[in-house]
Formats: sequence, structure tokens, C-alpha cells
Amino acid sequence: MEENKKFKGWLDERNYLTTFKENEQLKKENMSMYILMEENNDLKKELDGYKNITYDKRMKKLVEENNYLQKRVGELLKEVNDLEISFDEAGSKAQKDSLENWAEMIKQGAIFFSGGDVQ
Repeated sequence: MEENKKFKGWLDERNYLTTFKENEQLKKENMSMYILMEENNDLKKELDGYKNITYDKRMKKLVEENNYLQKRVGELLKEVNDLEISFDEAGSKAQKDSLENWAEMIKQGAIFFSGGDVQ
């Protein structure tokens, strides 16, 4: 009889822990669902915004964005050029390495913004 009570208690505890873990998992899934619903609503609003824009307005926005990106590429290339000039003036190897790393990162950013190779 005593052994049956212990076994029953053990099963109740085990069921409680299993149910608790399942409940925690369901809470996480529920939160994810709300996040996905919010993201979906944001995307719908963005799509509606695009539907209301005429072709000419979209092209104008793209041209403006392209002009901005080209200007930014020019700024980055100027920075690279300035850094390359600084290489010649840098006295220590550590300074040169640091400047070379920085120039390479800027050059990669310029390549990313321009969508192609940057010399």
C-alpha cells in the first residue's frame, strides 16, 4: 500500500513536470505567433504603400536612392584614398596594418553600395 502511494506520487510529479515543460514551450510558440502576426501586418502595410505609389513615383524614389548610394560610394572611395595616402606617412608597421584593414573595410562597403567592383 505504501509503495503504491510512492509510485502514485512519483507519477503525479512526473506528469506535473511534463505538463509544466509543455506549457512553457506553448507559451514560447504563442509569443512567436504574435511576433509573426505583427511582422505580417507590417509587411501588408508596406505592400499597400507600394500599391498606392505610381510607377513614376517609384522610379523617382529609386533614382534618388541610386544618387545617394553613388554619392556615398564616392565618399568611401575618397576615404580609401586618404587612408592610402596615410599609409605612406604612417611610421610603424602596426599603424600601417591598422590603416590597411580600415581601408579594406571601406573598400568592401563601397563595393557593396555600388553593386560591383571598386578599384
